[in-house]
Amino acid sequence: MILSQAGCGMIAVLSFLKVLMFEQEITLFRFMHGYLERLLADWDEAYLTEPLPGAVNPPAYVLGHLAISNDFALQLLDQPRICPREWHVAFAPGSSPEKMRTAYPTLAELKDAIKLGYERVCAAVPHADPTAMAEPQSFPFFANTPIQTVGDCVAVLMTTHFSLHIGQLSLMRRQLGQPPLF
Repeated sequence: MILSQAGCGMIAVLSFLKVLMFEQEITLFRFMHGYLERLLADWDEAYLTEPLPGAVNPPAYVLGHLAISNDFALQLLDQPRICPREWHVAFAPGSSPEKMRTAYPTLAELKDAIKLGYERVCAAVPHADPTAMAEPQSFPFFANTPIQTVGDCVAVLMTTHFSLHIGQLSLMRRQLGQPPLF
């Protein structure tokens, strides 16, 4: 009897945690996505494909990388990717804009892909399987770091990684003479 009561209690706790899963990350992801939309609202497409002074990668490359990063999060959440395979080659971690074999997508295409990926990640994370999220992550980049689980990787993609690249875009926007947004 005690064992079955404990089992029910554990199920209740897991159900509660599942409801709360990624709640804070979704809030931060929404905030940063809104900030990205503001950054790009008046972006001149003429400055999309060339690196700005002090930047390593052009804005289009950074945006393409953000689009496929949403796909990585979707994949970790057992959801289908949305970006074309060519984007995954062109904008993958470790890739280089100098080795681009295709033309950059347009600003509208990049914005649409990021928005769709963002929406799908936000819709998928509350339903993530807690057991799958607790599995060890397998990215060598995160070896010997506090990022140990699949759920940790999803959280990083939604927050830290997304914010880091938006910071790059914010700096690029300022280099183009635009005023700060906050």
